[in-house]
Amino acid sequence: MTGLAVVMGNDRSPHSTYVQVAGEGQRIAADDLRLVMQESPSLRDTLLRFAQSFMIQATHTALSNGSAKLEERLGRWLLMAHDRMDGDELPLVQEFLALMLGVRRPGATVAIQSLAGRVVIEHSRASSQWATGRDWRRSPTPPMAFRKPSTSALCASTDSST
Repeated sequence: MTGLAVVMGNDRSPHSTYVQVAGEGQRIAADDLRLVMQESPSLRDTLLRFAQSFMIQATHTALSNGSAKLEERLGRWLLMAHDRMDGDELPLVQEFLALMLGVRRPGATVAIQSLAGRVVIEHSRASSQWATGRDWRRSPTPPMAFRKPSTSALCASTDSST
């Protein structure tokens, strides 16, 4: 969601959105979003809880970016991307991953090889597909960078009557 600024009461979002993989998305005009939030307190509350969850996730990402090893940052980024997609394949090229991690492509390549060597991901150069080889969240001791806050508790409705 890129309209968090509108959810938080601003008149527009300062961000642009770029879709990196094929799929579906939806959008709503800021005025329409404000109107439905006024008409539905439960929607407004859910969106505000999502905004809180997103801010927590952004804080954890900043912490990870400043303190985690590159392969841990890559793993966390792939996990977050995987959570937003259907299926296990992530059609992302190394150049894009390097851009998202703020490193040069050779650094991303080394991190990819490290995760592939530990059977955390499967990588195919021919198709530039990323397949998550195992569920990182079920690992007995996932690296700190792989952990992320649970959004389900924050986004769950607190009032079942709405």
